[in-house]
Parts: sequence; C-alpha cells; structure tokens
Amino acid sequence: MGKLIGQLFKEDFKSIILWLLLPFVSTLIFLQLLDVFYDSPLLGVGMVVSFTLLTIGPLITLGIAAKNDNERFYNKNGAFYSTLPLSSSSITGARLINFILVGLMIAVATIINYLFLIYINAYGSDLGEIFNSISDVLSQIGSSKIFLGLLAIFTIGLYIVNIMMLGNTVGSTKFGKKSKWIPIIIFLVLFFVVGKISAKFQTYALDQYMSYIYNYGSTHIEVSGDVPTDAMALPIIINIVISAILYGLTYYFHDKKLSVN
Repeated sequence: MGKLIGQLFKEDFKSIILWLLLPFVSTLIFLQLLDVFYDSPLLGVGMVVSFTLLTIGPLITLGIAAKNDNERFYNKNGAFYSTLPLSSSSITGARLINFILVGLMIAVATIINYLFLIYINAYGSDLGEIFNSISDVLSQIGSSKIFLGLLAIFTIGLYIVNIMMLGNTVGSTKFGKKSKWIPIIIFLVLFFVVGKISAKFQTYALDQYMSYIYNYGSTHIEVSGDVPTDAMALPIIINIVISAILYGLTYYFHDKKLSVN
C-alpha cells in the first residue's frame, strides 16, 4: 500500500506542480516588467491573467488530481490498477491518503499565494509589519480556536475529496465510459447536497451562540458571535461522520467492481 501511495503522489505531483509554480513565477516576472514598462497594455493583460491563475490555480490542480484518479482506476489505466495484488480497502485507503497529501500541498501553495497577494496590496509596507499584523490577529483569536478552525477546514477538505472519490467510483462503475461528464455531475450534485445538509446542521448547532445586528438603513450587516471552544468541535464531528459515510460508499462500489471483474 505504501508503494502505491508513493506512486500515486509522484504521478499527481508531476501533473500539478507547474500549475502551482507558474502563476506565482509569472506574477513576479510581470511585476518586475511593469516597474519598467508601466504603461504597456499587454503587460497589464498578462498581469490580470497571472493574478487570475494565482487565485484559481489551486482549484485547477485539485481538478487535475481528480481526473488522474479517475483515469487510473476506471479509465485509461484501469486495467493495470485493477490487477494489483491489493485489496479494495488498501486501494481505497491509498487513494484517500494520496488526495490528502495532494490537498496539503495545494493548501500550502494557496497560503503562500494569498500572503503574496496581501503583500502586493499592501505595497510599500514592510513584510515584517504584515506578518506582525497577522500574528496580532491570530493571538486575539486564541491558539485553541485556531487549531480547531484549521481542523475544521481539514475535515471540510476531507469530505470534499471523499465526494471526488465517490463521484469517480460511482460514475465509472454504474455508467461505465458512456460519458466522461458523469463523475463530474455526480460530484457537483453530491457537493451541493452534502454541503447543504452539513451547513444546515452546523448552522443549527452554532446559531445559539451567534448574535445578529441588522442596519436597515444600508446594506451593512454585522454578525458577531462568541463561540465556545467545545461547540466548535461539533462541526468537525459532523464533517468526519459525513466523510466516513462517503468513504464507506466508495469502498463498497469499488469492491463490487473488483468482484465483478
């Protein structure tokens, strides 16, 4: 299983690394060129494209990882991976761990990208001042809530990648190669349905700790809340339960496919 995880991650790393690096590098290059040719419309267009890719690049890389997963196990390379001497649980587990590793790499790249964008927007400010400001905000939130917040984000990512895996598995095992769009459609349906259910439960759980202030004379709406640390654990538990259900369904359909083969 360890060798399979290494192989999957190596393949995905080669597929997505350029999407993570090129937008960042091109943005730096265009910034340097704009300092010299500041009135060039072509450089301005290039800068906009670079900023756009810098923002949506992580989503593109996640889509590439999902496409690779589908091609490996259910399409172009499905015959090879189906003959591996591994159980369905090992293959499904390797897929999940690979998605987690890829997701963490994308998350790190996203953080770097957004810190870079913050630095550009605060042009003229010292980089140390920016980090000090961020540090002050984080210190006011508290380490325990920061940890739980990061854990909540991780569990949201966990059920999203489980939706991707289930979409690929169900779309390919139930519909075959009839349409390459079926896994995407299943993913979108599950994403919005599961997301809505999850958000409803989490909103209900946290609503008692939130207070709302509406200024009817303008569009400004203030929402304030002091959520206890213990209450923040509930959304995390909900996300883990959802992920476990999705993972179980992925294993079931993949195991059924291997049994038929």
